[in-house]
Amino acid sequence: LIPIEIKTAETIHTEFFIGVNYFASIHPKHTKHKTIIYAGDNSYKQKDTQIEYLESLTGFLRELRVAP
Repeated sequence: LIPIEIKTAETIHTEFFIGVNYFASIHPKHTKHKTIIYAGDNSYKQKDTQIEYLESLTGFLRELRVAP
């Protein structure tokens, strides 16, 4: 399972992590990755959560083997 939170903000905020962290806490053995997609312009990892910008979504999904 991969919890993904999608936000329209261009800046990452602490509260963005609440949903993906909660999901991982109730499914710890089944959660592979935690991801936040936002309207900014950088991809990076913050602690154990991958941060992706909107334009990188296609490549990101290919890496997860979701998109062709």
